[in-house]
Amino acid sequence: MLNLDGLRALVRSANDRAEAAQGTGRSISWKFVRDFADKLQSEIDKLAASQPESQKAVGYTAFALVEGNPVALMQYAGQFIHNVEARIMDGARREKFQGTLNERMRELGWTIEALYTHPSPQDDMVIVPKDALSLAIMFHHHYERLAPSKGYNTRVETRIFQPDSANGKLMVATCQSILDAFAAAPKPEDRT
Repeated sequence: MLNLDGLRALVRSANDRAEAAQGTGRSISWKFVRDFADKLQSEIDKLAASQPESQKAVGYTAFALVEGNPVALMQYAGQFIHNVEARIMDGARREKFQGTLNERMRELGWTIEALYTHPSPQDDMVIVPKDALSLAIMFHHHYERLAPSKGYNTRVETRIFQPDSANGKLMVATCQSILDAFAAAPKPEDRT
């Protein structure tokens, strides 16, 4: 069974095929494919709306693999997948790239993934942060998750962690300060 992200990938693929077929005289009707993609997107939107609040994505961004680890490319983040796709293709066009979105994603080895304020349904492992950025990301995730249960509404514009924003830089610097304090604190074995 496909999940929402799998269905969204199908929509991207259908749109890519429609774009490639348009004006080529191929037997496939690009309008038919585009209409199919629009109908599929409508069904995805209905399914997404029925998800429990804890499983609803708050946005999307591109991810790249760096040394085998997924890294969020927050400069491409957007509330909707089409926002991310547009930002990716804007960058591609500035670089004189002539292909489709799927070709660009394959070339770079990128994916587009959902961002959650709550753990995604697939998250079942614990990651111990070892650097300030990882700790800031984890702190932000838990802060956003806990805020509603404490009667606090966070600001919409800061719900997706952006390490290059003023808020993100402050959070990373604060986490570095905490890590430095832990590193400087006497260890239990030093007290004997």
